[in-house]
Amino acid sequence: LFFYSLLMAGCVLSSCKKDETSARSKTELISARPWKLTAKTSKIGNDPTDNQMYRSSCDNDDLYLFRANNTHAIDEGATKCNPNRDQTIESGNWAFTSNETKLSLFSSPSDNRPWIRDIVELTATTLKIRETNPYNRGGGIETVIVKEEIYTAQ
Repeated sequence: LFFYSLLMAGCVLSSCKKDETSARSKTELISARPWKLTAKTSKIGNDPTDNQMYRSSCDNDDLYLFRANNTHAIDEGATKCNPNRDQTIESGNWAFTSNETKLSLFSSPSDNRPWIRDIVELTATTLKIRETNPYNRGGGIETVIVKEEIYTAQ
């Protein structure tokens, strides 16, 4: 009977635990930790390509920072591609748009042409974004280019 009581108490307590991701806003999720690009693919029509293999090894440790004040930066990480380059290689502003389904990045405060991606997934550990563009191969043949990037919280 005592063991049964402990088992039931454990079940009740574990069912009351809040889902950490759903209790946090998207701004809290994206700004909580730096992000590292861990996968980058593109697909033209039905032909997928792993673009991560084309990145320089010095780019693989770059950190993407999204701050709660809507500024962002890309940090070179431990391995710089150019030792004379600043540690912060890009900075600007960011915003959620379209009811927080899109991520817009501005490379400078005066930039009026943001880089916009669809948010496929945003959790405490994963940011997955997608860009979809029509592409005309010529001869009236149009296809779609889909680029996806997956970032992992550090």
